[in-house]
Amino acid sequence: MRKRFQPFQQFNHDFGIALVDVFGFDFDTAAAHFGVTKRTVYNWYDNNKAPRYIMVHLDIISRGYLPAYFPFDEWRIVGTDIHTPYGVISAFEVEFTKRFMWLAREATAQLQNKRMANEEMRLTVERILGEADKLQMLYKQAK
Repeated sequence: MRKRFQPFQQFNHDFGIALVDVFGFDFDTAAAHFGVTKRTVYNWYDNNKAPRYIMVHLDIISRGYLPAYFPFDEWRIVGTDIHTPYGVISAFEVEFTKRFMWLAREATAQLQNKRMANEEMRLTVERILGEADKLQMLYKQAK
């Protein structure tokens, strides 16, 4: 059985704190964002409750637009850090890993190309040595 999504775990399931975390106390911006009146946003804040789709949307925004399903439902982006249940990851570490993996792929491709080039060179040297042996035999026969 699938676990039902519980919004605002990082705010102890408090809608008001999440609303203030995302929009500050700028209820005009929140109303414009959700397409409702300012009074509606005030009511949500005062009652500490909103329609489920609003709560899920606000939760996704408050966590940095991460998906609302496992394993991302417990993750949150704060500034340049990604907070996970396993620890904090810096965005710079993610970028470094991406570049490191690219560098590893490029180095592997270059090494593979060198192996092919070495194999071609070995075959060329063997052909040259074979031709040299033939020429040496012809020279000895001509004597």
